[in-house]
Amino acid sequence: MSCVHIDYFSDVLCIWAYGGQIRIDRLKQAFGSDVVVKVRFVSVFGDAQAHVRSHGPGDDGYISFSEHLKAVASRWDHIALHPDLWTRIRPRTSVNAHLYLKAAQCLLAKQDPRPDPPELDRFVWQVREAFFKDGRDVGHCRVLDDLAQANDFDPAAIRELIENGEAQAALHQDTEARDKQHIAGSPTLIMNGDRQRLYGNVGYRVMEANIKEILRRPEGVEASWC
Repeated sequence: MSCVHIDYFSDVLCIWAYGGQIRIDRLKQAFGSDVVVKVRFVSVFGDAQAHVRSHGPGDDGYISFSEHLKAVASRWDHIALHPDLWTRIRPRTSVNAHLYLKAAQCLLAKQDPRPDPPELDRFVWQVREAFFKDGRDVGHCRVLDDLAQANDFDPAAIRELIENGEAQAALHQDTEARDKQHIAGSPTLIMNGDRQRLYGNVGYRVMEANIKEILRRPEGVEASWC
């Protein structure tokens, strides 16, 4: 196996994916061309209000969820949270952001033969940080337009891929992959032809060990233990 292909499923509104992004970045730095990470989305916050209110009825659910985020964020010193997340800043869905980023991914694919070039990673990160750090409602397309311009993307070109259905088709492929591979939530890494998966708040050393093992034992060299 010349390199390890990883499908990385996440939701842009997921605190674990936000805090854990540093591990994905470190993997890319450590393994270079031996690792190819494909950005995919799983909409845990497809109906964000329903998801948050599962923590309690009415405003109590939002307050409880906000406190939960603060408790999680306190474990990391490399991220910052806006104090009004979910108490005042309440995106209705993550789907708009996912669709917009899929359009950007499609646009880049037309311009750059590399799988998911760094421009996409930066844009995804800027969307996450705009919500978690800056308290911007990334469910609004006008906010996404502003972020696109700040990352040297043409919002009109992105909107065209949304209007002609190309972005929807690409996002549907992620949904099909989610269902086929039984993705439980965000973040999830699928590697080695779906033989290995890492879900949730997985430490860097665990990710590293899995990748090293795949590189050490190329697919097909050993039979599985049944």
